[in-house]
Amino acid sequence: MIMEINYLNINDVSKKLNIAKSTLYAYVGKNKIPFIKLGGKLLFPESDLTNWLNSMKQAVISEREVNK
Repeated sequence: MIMEINYLNINDVSKKLNIAKSTLYAYVGKNKIPFIKLGGKLLFPESDLTNWLNSMKQAVISEREVNK
């Protein structure tokens, strides 16, 4: 079974996350966000991006629980 992976470009991710492209480039530079560099272009596997976002959400919830 072949699994199809959907890749987003820098503009797609910037719009989806509602952040500036410069912020996104900074995340890439610090390896804070999952990405692939292919032929000089940045690509973001949509499933990896979703997992990354979910992990961020869980981290925030955990911090709130600790501070109760």
